[in-house]
Amino acid sequence: MIVLTRNEDPIKSPRTHFATATAYYESVAEKTSDTMTWESLRLYHTRESSNDLSIAKVARHTLAVELSGTIAHLSVMEGKTYDAPTHVNDICQLPAGLSARFAWQTIGSVQESLIVEFDSDMFVKHCPEFLSGQFLAGHLVPCNYQQNPELSYLVRLLSRELCESQRRGQLFADCLIRLFSIEIGQSAWTNRFLPVFSGGIADKKVRLVVDYIENHFASEISLADLTKVAGLSATQLIHSFKKQTGVTPYAHVVNRRVQHAILLLKKRDIPIAQIALEAGFSDQQQMTHVFRKRMGRTPGTFWGKA
Repeated sequence: MIVLTRNEDPIKSPRTHFATATAYYESVAEKTSDTMTWESLRLYHTRESSNDLSIAKVARHTLAVELSGTIAHLSVMEGKTYDAPTHVNDICQLPAGLSARFAWQTIGSVQESLIVEFDSDMFVKHCPEFLSGQFLAGHLVPCNYQQNPELSYLVRLLSRELCESQRRGQLFADCLIRLFSIEIGQSAWTNRFLPVFSGGIADKKVRLVVDYIENHFASEISLADLTKVAGLSATQLIHSFKKQTGVTPYAHVVNRRVQHAILLLKKRDIPIAQIALEAGFSDQQQMTHVFRKRMGRTPGTFWGKA
């Protein structure tokens, strides 16, 4: 196996071996990294000069965001070898328990990256609506370095907390970690979040409403429409729906419109104003307002980033 190095010389085995990912991160952080720890998540900004390593076991679910200094990675994960160019903001996803080996071709004396470690307590604290036995039994999807604009953007925003002059405090961090948790749960988790119904009468009625919204979220939906579908009063519906899904019916409709709009934006084959209408927004201005409020970004930042 050829390992990419600064001079592209083959190395038969990694120069550095660590028993766990935590041992590696803490070794690097001790000398070269900025670190911030929250209750369920840890963030590192690593600066290092090595270009190969082996990890026997990843201790916690881990994401690594490429910042600078490398142009290609050779990765071995779950017995599969990946050899490909690396770009700024590429993300590598390592589930807890994974063994991995990495080597990279450098373009400078120092390589920089952001590394996030977390466990399932993150979902418990920041998005309890995801909680179910099925979801918590899942894990982060293994993924070699590749583009994931949503996750890399959230990690970069959170990394500002590493710098005292840019720090915005706990409330800001909590909001970002919640968005990060939602993005992980929806797009990068083996058992993605879906409402889990226990089979009770109220749950069955909520399921009818969820299905109705799924088929009509791009159209005008009134609370009266939903109460008619469920056969419940408005108060009963809102209470049951929020208890079951973690959000109100209105919030669920808006979430589905945002998700659908993002999918359409990434295709980049129709105007943003038309996307707003097809996703169920009254116009582009309303969609932009919702995106700023919920995503901290404008719709245009998702344009063409499939």
